[in-house]
Amino acid sequence: MSRKGRSILLQTSVLLVMSFLLSGCASWKGLMPEKYDGKTVQRDETSIEAYSKAKEIVGESKDLYILEPFSESLLNPSLPLEESDFFKIEAGEYIVGEDFPAGRYQFRYMNEQLEPHLMNNATLRVTDEKDQLMTEELLTPYKIGYVETDLYEGNKVSLSGEGFSVEMGASKDSASQLVKQPLEVGEVLLTNGVWEVGKQLEAGTYVFTELPPGGYLYLFDNTLDPRVFELRGQMELNEETGEFIPVKTHLELTLENGQKMYLKDLNQPLKFTAKDTSE
Repeated sequence: MSRKGRSILLQTSVLLVMSFLLSGCASWKGLMPEKYDGKTVQRDETSIEAYSKAKEIVGESKDLYILEPFSESLLNPSLPLEESDFFKIEAGEYIVGEDFPAGRYQFRYMNEQLEPHLMNNATLRVTDEKDQLMTEELLTPYKIGYVETDLYEGNKVSLSGEGFSVEMGASKDSASQLVKQPLEVGEVLLTNGVWEVGKQLEAGTYVFTELPPGGYLYLFDNTLDPRVFELRGQMELNEETGEFIPVKTHLELTLENGQKMYLKDLNQPLKFTAKDTSE
């Protein structure tokens, strides 16, 4: 067969395959098919709307983000952050009230002392006397920030892993060291951990214009069944600088006094701004 004949045959074959595929997609109406394995698939419009509006996870999908019971201690009033020296903490289990006093603490990776044999991750887990979850976070030298949480009398602090360098203590200047410029009036900067509205941040409606590449917000309102928000932003390439920068977004969340926020899996601090209600 000549080269021209082979070319015509190839083009004809491609057209036949495309026609077959397109005929099968004629009834396609979106990412979710109307039927799967012969069964009708019902679109959860409520869940789709909640996620599109505020990145909130509702419905059956929410169970995938709550894998174990939360501790009732999460509903306790937050403790004051009192200055205390940082000290290195090794892998093991510690009891609050025996190994160190109750209080509000920060856990951070000692980046300034990094050595090749001290760059492994560590898992921090805080539970109550019933072993129910209060806080769990992966500590790594590649995350920006620290974990801040309340430790109540009788809580258990577990730190697992090998070859890591982690310290705990408390400093009111920790947040300011994470930003290049001072925060403006109304701006809030939070890291992984547990926060109480009315103590670490004021009540009000807040606007999120930039979201980190990943993370979750669990909002407790006097119940152990929290609202769940996925904090997953998008990045785009700045052609002038060659750097990837966050894509601007606009999400609003109203917070009330006494609510508790559990921020998890953020690889950088979360910054948001109080909405101007004077207009």
